[in-house]
Amino acid sequence: MGKIDKVVGARMSKGRRRKGMSQRDVSLTVARSESWVGQVERGVLPLDSLTTAETVAGALGMDPAFLLALDERWPQTDVRRGQEMEQ
Repeated sequence: MGKIDKVVGARMSKGRRRKGMSQRDVSLTVARSESWVGQVERGVLPLDSLTTAETVAGALGMDPAFLLALDERWPQTDVRRGQEMEQ
């Protein structure tokens, strides 16, 4: 996949590890397989719906705009305020 999918995956992986969650924990939260979580984290698959992205972001304590890398997609977008809600 593209550069953005890799950024999204890296942010998802970092957020998951920061929360002390396994890929299985995330998969149960979003009702997807562990394999799907791993593929998204590696940038092989994109987050395929806004609802899924919002669910993942909520579980990881992240702003959905940050998880979706809107700052990378559209550099003029200001998502700094919500990079990590726990900061």
